[in-house]
Amino acid sequence: MDKAPDTARKISVLLADDHTMFRQGLAGILASYGGVEVVGEVPNDSEALRLVGELNPDVVIMQVQMPFQRAKESLGRMRALPHPPKVIVVTMFEEPHYVRGLLELGVSAYLVKTSSAEHLVATVRVAVFDPRAKNAVVGCPQRYWRRVARRWMACSPPGSWSCCYLRPASSPIAR
Repeated sequence: MDKAPDTARKISVLLADDHTMFRQGLAGILASYGGVEVVGEVPNDSEALRLVGELNPDVVIMQVQMPFQRAKESLGRMRALPHPPKVIVVTMFEEPHYVRGLLELGVSAYLVKTSSAEHLVATVRVAVFDPRAKNAVVGCPQRYWRRVARRWMACSPPGSWSCCYLRPASSPIAR
């Protein structure tokens, strides 16, 4: 029998975004919901990589700019760590090829910057406490996401990857 996650413990989060006000806003939102401790804020993925090794956060919330090459390198290096963090990408891009490209890189969740505070907190909690959660897409209109997911599943080998559409109330862990 699987051991239940310790949802009472604080989740440590590192924020990586080049906009100071955006990072401060994320930190304020996470602090206001409780159960999350922001252990660091950095302006780029290079600094995030350095601090991930020092702080060992549960989650890295990072902005990803296009093209993906730097994101691929950063995510690859984070995933190679002995205790890799869950990575939640925040971005303004909703285009299907961006979503899929980042999910295929191994991010835990793709969070559109137009998402709500509840979506942010739910995404962090589910990424850490729900062992089945991977490839969550948050903030895209659901009717759009269903169409995109069907198309991707149809052209992927069975079992090669999975995805979910997260709503804050969809999991008791998310609340």
